[in-house]
Amino acid sequence: MTPPRPDSADATHIASHDLGETTSIDVIRPRVPLAGRFVIDVGCGAMAFSRQLAEHGARVLAVDPDPVQAAANRAAAPEPAIEFVEAGATALPAEDGSADAVFFSFSLHHVPEPDHAAALAEVRRALTPDGVLCVIEPDDGPLNEVMRLFHDEDAVRAAAQRSLRRLACPAFSHAEEFRYHSPIAYGDF
Repeated sequence: MTPPRPDSADATHIASHDLGETTSIDVIRPRVPLAGRFVIDVGCGAMAFSRQLAEHGARVLAVDPDPVQAAANRAAAPEPAIEFVEAGATALPAEDGSADAVFFSFSLHHVPEPDHAAALAEVRRALTPDGVLCVIEPDDGPLNEVMRLFHDEDAVRAAAQRSLRRLACPAFSHAEEFRYHSPIAYGDF
């Protein structure tokens, strides 16, 4: 999503594209310039996606509010293009208008629903005037059917989707939805 322009059309219409089997980084690379750009990975977890962004030339501010994950990230070997900060989505440690892109990679649904408005306002504060918000959220699929048996995230995922449509889409001049699936394999259960 890109921020609104004064003459922008209604941003509530969202074009949807089915890309089949691919990866998140392969969806992003042709659509969001990364080389030489400053980006924020919100809810970065173990920073796997942050590393992918950095591998494609971005300077990454990786943030995660979980103290256990933050301790693990601080103990990990430093990465030259990645800075980790323990922080949440409602208080991004970035200057106003400094980020070329903000990513929520499988993390917006972990932000409590009452905080969605503050988190998305914080994203807009941190983004440059032509910056991009990219939210990657899991959809229903075979893996979710198995996960639902012991970790049901349907309600929080639905809340994240509602907040994107209600709060983010009207604040940006352009919104697109890309549906795809990525192969996942586990050695055992």
